[in-house]
Amino acid sequence: VSESFLFPKRNTATLFYASVPARNHLLDYEIELGFVLLDELPRSVEPDYVGLVLASDYTDRAELMRHARLTDVSSGEGFTQGKSAPGFMPVGNLLVIPEDFRSFYRTLELGLWYNGQKRQEARPVEMSWDFGRILDETFAREKRRWQWRDEVVSLPVADGRIPARTLILSGTPDGVVYRKPTPRQLFVGLSEMVFTGQWINLHAMIEPFL
Repeated sequence: VSESFLFPKRNTATLFYASVPARNHLLDYEIELGFVLLDELPRSVEPDYVGLVLASDYTDRAELMRHARLTDVSSGEGFTQGKSAPGFMPVGNLLVIPEDFRSFYRTLELGLWYNGQKRQEARPVEMSWDFGRILDETFAREKRRWQWRDEVVSLPVADGRIPARTLILSGTPDGVVYRKPTPRQLFVGLSEMVFTGQWINLHAMIEPFL
């Protein structure tokens, strides 16, 4: 992936201590900073105040990769499918409304621990897009559509406005589970493509990796 991109995450936030159902998911989890719009936001207007909340962005990496557009990952295809299962967005337990949120969030250092082991460090000052750019890019994609289950969905923009209480996640550094395929996995996948005659089916390489 060479460019940042956006996609809708079709979740209602849950409590920070809520259980996340494992089911058959290949679960990944990432620390993110959530920006909560306190009022409806028109296009080309930056809010004076924004709520900030910690969020854990859960992903079923298997579901994501099975629906991703492998020739153009930056399209965001598959990300809504992989990130929108029930319970996949625990947040909290504090909502902070800084006097100057633009300066405040750039001073933060976020961390994610798993059973006492630190897995991630995230510094919002290093975000590829700052909050203003995220808003601009969101409005620019008002007419863009993604597949989610049997529905076609969009970012939460209607008539040039984003509703109040919308939670915008910041993105994250490297994840804690997802890794590149190993040479062996690539070999197995390529072999499967050869023996099944699926020369143009890149997804034939996904299952050995998963």
